[in-house]
Amino acid sequence: MSESVDTGRNALFPVFLKLERLNTLVVGGGKVGLEKLTALMANSPKAAVTLVGREISADIRELAASHPQVLLLEKDFEESDLDGHDLVIIATASRDLNLRIREMAAARNILSNVADTPDLCDFYLSSIVQKGHLKLAVSTNGKSPTIAKRVKEMLHEAIPENINQSLDNLEVIRKRLNGDFAYKVQKLNEITSVLASGGEPAVEIKKEEDYIRSLNQSRETMKDQSKLVRIQADRSANREHSVPLYLTSSFIFENAEQGRALFAEEESGNIYSRYSNPNTTEFIEKVRALEGAEAGLAFSSGMAAVFASIAGLLSAGDHIVSCRSIFGSTHQLFTRLFPRWGITHTYVDASRPEDWEGAIRENTKMIFLETPSNPGLELIDLEWAGQLAAKHKLILNVDNCFATPYLQKPIQYGAHIVSHSATKYMDGQGRVLGGILVGQRDLMDQLMFFIRNTGPAMSPFNAWTVSKSLETLGVRMDRHCSSALEIARLLEAHPEVENVRYPFLPSHPQYELAKKQMKAGGGIVTFVVKGGYDRARRFLDALDMILLTSNLGDTRTIATHPASTTHSKLTAEERRAIAIEDGSIRISVGLEDVEDIITDITRALERSTVSAREVPN
Repeated sequence: MSESVDTGRNALFPVFLKLERLNTLVVGGGKVGLEKLTALMANSPKAAVTLVGREISADIRELAASHPQVLLLEKDFEESDLDGHDLVIIATASRDLNLRIREMAAARNILSNVADTPDLCDFYLSSIVQKGHLKLAVSTNGKSPTIAKRVKEMLHEAIPENINQSLDNLEVIRKRLNGDFAYKVQKLNEITSVLASGGEPAVEIKKEEDYIRSLNQSRETMKDQSKLVRIQADRSANREHSVPLYLTSSFIFENAEQGRALFAEEESGNIYSRYSNPNTTEFIEKVRALEGAEAGLAFSSGMAAVFASIAGLLSAGDHIVSCRSIFGSTHQLFTRLFPRWGITHTYVDASRPEDWEGAIRENTKMIFLETPSNPGLELIDLEWAGQLAAKHKLILNVDNCFATPYLQKPIQYGAHIVSHSATKYMDGQGRVLGGILVGQRDLMDQLMFFIRNTGPAMSPFNAWTVSKSLETLGVRMDRHCSSALEIARLLEAHPEVENVRYPFLPSHPQYELAKKQMKAGGGIVTFVVKGGYDRARRFLDALDMILLTSNLGDTRTIATHPASTTHSKLTAEERRAIAIEDGSIRISVGLEDVEDIITDITRALERSTVSAREVPN
């Protein structure tokens, strides 16, 4: 097997995997494109290559003339250019285009440049040996001291003369590859087997209990509960089973060049925990994958996330159309804080979609909605909202806290941003505060600038706690929902209850919509007791097991009186407009045995009747 050209630091490690086995696409017709194509032809002169560039330099044309298998396309890059390719080498100076191409490639299981190297790498695959087993390391053309150092650290033995002696236990040791990791492992295994045997691809080499594969294997196609369990931060050199806490304010640069590259955003990686941290990154990645989003950001609380999703994108003079039935603190943002900065809003009833289009103005930039609403459990048709936002080129911002991404996925219907209070169901045990936004990458990039400079960062401890809790989200939500439905049915037939709201009750006015866009009805039941505020107060005081607090989404069942607590800042008229009455009770159904929850509720209803009060002790 012939050696590749001398590639600086990579001369330490013989390049053995020829790119002739891959159909390669190079994007970029300038100086960087020339460097990539030159290195590629030197290493694999017979490789089938397509180069796409808006303007292709004369030097590239001259090089391609001596390699008839190189196809030049002088035009703007299009997603269809990826068709039929195994590897894309990105050589464009546009960072936005660079990120878009990586996302497109990842979605198609196409190998792409390693994202965290200063020179965006040439995808040379260098062989090293660790403890007698052949490993693969994705390396660069020599301009990345970070990778070179990592590879050197992996060497425990000298490289043998015959580097193909040990073809068992193949494993990619480079971390943070884009896209479907398992597919890349399979592809590299197949190519390596061909090179070793000189023939057709051998049977895929497998290694039982391979951590990297079990962690990342087709995670984008896994079922939701599997994603929540299997998506984890990279394992450290300590080989821990459970992801550790990264309680550090900052991260070390291996050299001055890496520090420069990280701050210049030429290399991705952790700098400062206000920007990113392995624990917050893992938390974000789980929610991103579950929601089907491109990117995400973690926050210190759910309201910090909601505030940033608006303040970080809108300016003075902009206008928001919002459903009227929103969380009390969000209402305070719209009515008391944003007007200070010239951001205005118009409320529209969730039940009157015909009014929404009329509320849109020339300066409207965003549609904000909450579905199901807190606490009235009103629903908004997400498909209709997505079409409305697309028609008027508006940002669709959805608070998905009550449903969680396990039950409802607004991005599937056209939402651009989805927010959650991680304090609620994501933690699920009332321990820590947290919030998250996921959505379109370009919007998340804009918001990253906002949060890096305003500081609403989530603590690593809280992120670690919530990420561990997410492993049981699906199991918990199944139980929350089944118990909530049983309780709602009981309350609907109870003589001391005026009405009940639960999305999966056939009596809910939007029952069919709930069945269309939600997997189940959620863990919240709202009902109105007969007797108004006084009766509601007596009912709450008569509860034994159920807790009184303003939180929700806990393992323990919680009762709340919205009119006097979470929505007390609204006027009586404003509360009635969003289905909050003086006798309204919000029950966050926990994970106790449903019979015990029902017993406590029915006993409190009985104790709180007027006749029960008049009976002497």
